[in-house]
Amino acid sequence: MKARGIDAAAILHQKMDFVVAEVAAAMGETLDGATRRDLRLLGRRHAKQLPAEWQGLAAMARWAEEDGDWPHITSDHPAYFYTLRATQHPDADLVNMLLADLSPLDIRQLFICHKEAFYRAYATWPDPKKDYVADFLSLEYQVDKSGTRAALFGQEDAMVEPVAPVAGPWSKTGQRDDLIARVGPWGAVGKR
Repeated sequence: MKARGIDAAAILHQKMDFVVAEVAAAMGETLDGATRRDLRLLGRRHAKQLPAEWQGLAAMARWAEEDGDWPHITSDHPAYFYTLRATQHPDADLVNMLLADLSPLDIRQLFICHKEAFYRAYATWPDPKKDYVADFLSLEYQVDKSGTRAALFGQEDAMVEPVAPVAGPWSKTGQRDDLIARVGPWGAVGKR
């Protein structure tokens, strides 16, 4: 919620819309040309069918926008993985792929982070949901991919000069380490 460079409430509302699209399509609703307003109306119409994922995301949105009660969403709650993203580190893409796999109703994150899972899921969706997803991705995501990614995953941390290691009793120093740094741990590659 407090990640730098993102509008968390807007992201939560879009994730809620994706859940509504899932429920509405399952209930036989037409999603052709559905706007955010249309999805909110469908959400009201099918409020009793909205799953725990939607309820948890709505509680998070209330907290973010209206200073509501802090929602107690633990890792057991179906909405838990919908509320996470990887921090900036070397395995961030892999973590986001796993999170997308654990939050399959978030069609945008699934599309961005785990294409294989997206296309497997897409093949099983009813036609109204397929149409909605195709429209959403072409009209909203494809228009500004980099902007969407920045909005979802935040800004990268500022570049910081690396600090030189301090020599200590456990540090490796000496001529052997310099040699390894130059030619690698297996030695120089010779010509045959």
